[in-house]
Amino acid sequence: MTEPGALAGLTVVDLSERIGGQFATRLMADYGADVVLVEPPAGSALRAAGGSLFRHLNAGKRSRALDPDEDAGWAALVPLCAGADVTVLGDPALAARLAAACPATLVALVTDFGTTGPYRGWLGGELVHQALSGSMYMNGLAHREPLYGVGERASYSAGLWLYVGVLAALHRREVDGTLPGPVEVTVHEAAAAMEQNFSTQWAYNGTFPWRGERVRTKSRARCRGGWISYFVQRGQWPLYCALLGAPDLADDPRFHEWPELVRNWREAAELLAERAPSVDLEQVLRVAAEHRLVLAPMLGPRALRHDEHLVAREFWRGEPTPDGPRLALGPVFRMSATPADRDRPAPALGELDGDPGWPERMEAPAVGSTGLPLTGIAVLDFTSAWAGPMATRILASLGADIIKIEGPARPDGWRGEWRERPSATGYYPDLDPGKRPYDRDCWFNSQNHDKRSVVLDLRRPEAVELVRALLPRMDAVIANFSPGVLDRLGLGWERASGLNPRLVMVEMPAAGNTGPRSRQRGLGPTMEAMAGIAGLIGYPDEGPVGSGTAYLDPIGALHGAAALLTALLHRTRHGRADQGGQYVEVAQQEAAMHWIGEIVLEAIETGADPVLQGNARPDACPHGAFRTAGDDEWIAVAAASDDQWRALCAELGLDDLGADPELDAVAGRVAARDRIEAELAEAVRDADKHALAERLQRAGVPAAPVQNGRDLHADPHLRERDWFARLHHPEAGTHDYPGLPIRFAGRRPRPAHPSPTFGQHTAEVLSEYLGLDDDDLARLAADRVTATEPGRR
Repeated sequence: MTEPGALAGLTVVDLSERIGGQFATRLMADYGADVVLVEPPAGSALRAAGGSLFRHLNAGKRSRALDPDEDAGWAALVPLCAGADVTVLGDPALAARLAAACPATLVALVTDFGTTGPYRGWLGGELVHQALSGSMYMNGLAHREPLYGVGERASYSAGLWLYVGVLAALHRREVDGTLPGPVEVTVHEAAAAMEQNFSTQWAYNGTFPWRGERVRTKSRARCRGGWISYFVQRGQWPLYCALLGAPDLADDPRFHEWPELVRNWREAAELLAERAPSVDLEQVLRVAAEHRLVLAPMLGPRALRHDEHLVAREFWRGEPTPDGPRLALGPVFRMSATPADRDRPAPALGELDGDPGWPERMEAPAVGSTGLPLTGIAVLDFTSAWAGPMATRILASLGADIIKIEGPARPDGWRGEWRERPSATGYYPDLDPGKRPYDRDCWFNSQNHDKRSVVLDLRRPEAVELVRALLPRMDAVIANFSPGVLDRLGLGWERASGLNPRLVMVEMPAAGNTGPRSRQRGLGPTMEAMAGIAGLIGYPDEGPVGSGTAYLDPIGALHGAAALLTALLHRTRHGRADQGGQYVEVAQQEAAMHWIGEIVLEAIETGADPVLQGNARPDACPHGAFRTAGDDEWIAVAAASDDQWRALCAELGLDDLGADPELDAVAGRVAARDRIEAELAEAVRDADKHALAERLQRAGVPAAPVQNGRDLHADPHLRERDWFARLHHPEAGTHDYPGLPIRFAGRRPRPAHPSPTFGQHTAEVLSEYLGLDDDDLARLAADRVTATEPGRR
């Protein structure tokens, strides 16, 4: 039997006028909150822009039209917000006024850069934020300009971070009556948080990944019938050679042994790409599924509508309209007891006229308490690599006790990279793997701080029994195993919930637990391909290239943390002492589709997929990356308005362009894109990217340096806003680690303890939670149920 939505009873006012704010409140509406979108009398700017973005972000809400700058509007707004649990805004001044007028309401603010720091007056936008984040530097081919990506992913990221921060704060209010708010997120920091591994790598050894670098055995190829994304793992090279029409390469001495394949991967991938057009896409997909290869088609937006897997999972929804149902995306994550409601359309302007029917919140909770919002929550963590560990790192930074379960023979994949890529030293302090490389990898150590490591060999019944004994003492379990793994271990939902009816369990399968692709293994690049994102990033003459990093992994991490917090808040608000748990499935393909939801809907409705255009957009010119002084140094420039265009020409002395009447309007500039961008490239080629971006921003032109890992580590705005924490790791040394892009009452949760060494806390946790003594622990070690080094039982 299902209950009302997980957030039923929560009341929310959305004044944000931003993609991030409206996406956060859309999720709240999906899961049961009553959300009122407050719009100007003429309507939200996103409504006025047309297209599918407004309805994608605002379905399920109610609309109230008023102007808070007018006396009558303010008089109507204050009681509306006073009755709300949460008010979401994009204007810092209005946020301060409402916080003072409605002290019982949690104020949540999302801005581009915040009100402090060197960038506080800068103009944002997707190109600017992706350039500053480090992501853009990695996107594209080594010999070409970097690519910003697709859609509005930085803003969607900010929306998820805001959602996480708000739910964490509300959980704290339910537990002890305090609010660690107001909650603040900036798009700049949200985007940077998606790529925080880069700055950590620079801190460790002065290196950073670069665009086109082939350090992992992943690539893309065009088969007969479409593009694929794939990831070769140890022992699979002969399979891929046969699959992609190159059986002779299996015995090529350049690739025959795993270390040589890794070392020569660029050449190997290029040879596979040459042969792939000779093989049929459908045959490739069938064989890949049979052998459970990490390979997926690069689906276009229209193809998603009739994708057999999504259809089998009944993903698509129909929003009712006067003209009949209109297509909508399904839930971001699926909850067993409190499912999402995504069958309601976006509201008509001002359809809510008057009182929403909320009682005023009379007692204001204490604000600004020093404790973290998830203190007291215990989570059993069965995750590996990036998406899952990042999800639990978020929860750990918010105060949860994360108990990370690893196996002696199967440690976290990012600990084990040293075995897969023995020649890769760029992940270690001073480029030295040392005697314990599994404790020194900067990428592992960037995603696992504030956790405790417990090593149990789950192939042994004794180890499984220990986990079962832990389950009644846990609040949640989170795993990113393939579907069915926990069940086969005897630790799946049915068994676990029987031991603890209050347990929240979150699993993060690539494509879900059901459907034709449920058994398909997925990693970031292939999940990005299945979600329709990878195929939208590329050059017109090169085909799709996808994101340079596995951008789907941090997307999945945010959804995993959001899903767990949603179920946890529901249990805290509505569960009895002996119940309230539920199972949550985060199918990463489906969740990520929401980040390009408006693009998917428009492609399906118009019958035309977007055409690859590199960095070009139809609403701005110039809009792209331009080489500056130095080796592979670039500046991103985006001029959408006529004022920005005139300011750009004046600042750079582009007098001929500025005086050309055919370029006065954006349509004329888009038509003359090649001429404009060629002259702009010449004007900036000898400039310092940082100094030039500052000049252009002062002149009112959106611009940013395209930052790499070194730049992120030195970023003056992040530094001034207390982004980094300096931690000492017993094996890796002392380095800087980024915190979360969330502030509670002005304080940022930052790492407090370094990532655990392998099995560091096994004895501590088993003693604390299960009461095991020294003799018990010695016996477990002697029986090889526990271990202190990977690879040994």
